[in-house]
Amino acid sequence: MLFRSPVHFLAALLTSEAERGATSQVAKYIGECHEMGIRVLPPDVNESEFRFTVEGGGIRFGLAAVKGIGQAAVEELVAARKKAGGFRSPFDLFRGHDAKVLNRKAVESLIKAGAFDSLGWKRSQCFHMLDRMIEFGHEAQRAREARQASLFGSGAVDPPDLSQEVRDMREWDESHVLSYEMDALGLYITGHPLARYKDRVRKLVSHLVGELDPDKDFDKDVRLAGIVASIKPLKTRKDERMATFVLEDLTGKIEVVAFPESFAKSGPYLREGQLVWIKGKFMGEEDNRRVSLAQALPLVEAFEKQAKRVVVRIFLPGLEDAVIAELKTVLDGYEGKCPVQFELVTPRSFRVVAQSAEVQKVTPSEELIRKIESLLGESSVSVEY
Repeated sequence: MLFRSPVHFLAALLTSEAERGATSQVAKYIGECHEMGIRVLPPDVNESEFRFTVEGGGIRFGLAAVKGIGQAAVEELVAARKKAGGFRSPFDLFRGHDAKVLNRKAVESLIKAGAFDSLGWKRSQCFHMLDRMIEFGHEAQRAREARQASLFGSGAVDPPDLSQEVRDMREWDESHVLSYEMDALGLYITGHPLARYKDRVRKLVSHLVGELDPDKDFDKDVRLAGIVASIKPLKTRKDERMATFVLEDLTGKIEVVAFPESFAKSGPYLREGQLVWIKGKFMGEEDNRRVSLAQALPLVEAFEKQAKRVVVRIFLPGLEDAVIAELKTVLDGYEGKCPVQFELVTPRSFRVVAQSAEVQKVTPSEELIRKIESLLGESSVSVEY
């Protein structure tokens, strides 16, 4: 089969992997799309088909990848969409579909996956109103039956107005949005819990998961960071506790084995949804890549404990004494064990790295970095690992 472009090829590849339930491969190829500059558009009840499709030079997420929705349910949704001329509100979806095919579980998955976003409702609102939507569907069905039985029945049912409580409802916070996307899709679409730390993680680890090479890295010590996507507690024949878990970063997933000794030390940090930094040995085989865990730490703690040096960049032109005084106050509030240096910069002239006699060591926490950047500007702090 010939493909007109890499976009068409990747759309077909994503569909193939989604249909066989290979979520890790879907995530991998979506990552390749991003690297190639190809936009991957989220699932959408008004735009998506069962398969991944090419749309405006990008790839529209196929509903085949949404958990809890089979091909029959997608066909039912597409038929209802064509009949309605497109959905204008979530209630439109319930006017004429077969609830036995496109059922509550399927609609919940669509909401969690963000497929209703284009209709102008927040995901929290859709979820809150789901029972009312289902009841509206039943009312519409009864009205259709009444219309068929009566010569004069109008059969018309109007969706309810949103109450003020629902109108004012806030969207789920980012962690909930991403968690529900993982539930519905097995991967993240609108973001990733690790994304905000991407630059610091790159310095902290030896590899990204997608970079691990069974030929080059077999039996080597590796340092990785990611989110614990799932964990399975186990026991040895000696009744010792251990576990396996899936570690996921922005480039892929890998299984990690925590044998009894390492589990005893690191077990408290291994919870689903926890961002962690790990150290271990890569035991790579083509379809059975895994890491034997030696150590694990919460990612934020690892940022602090593994840091070798903090560099604060200060642009001298226009610098006011009040800013320097406030910077010292901020740094004094985060005294720690990590050396801090100051890079003094005059653009197109000179750059000098200096130490302070008054502030020599700090704790390089996320909070400290935010405070310094709010004072001196974005990228005014770098941490070396």
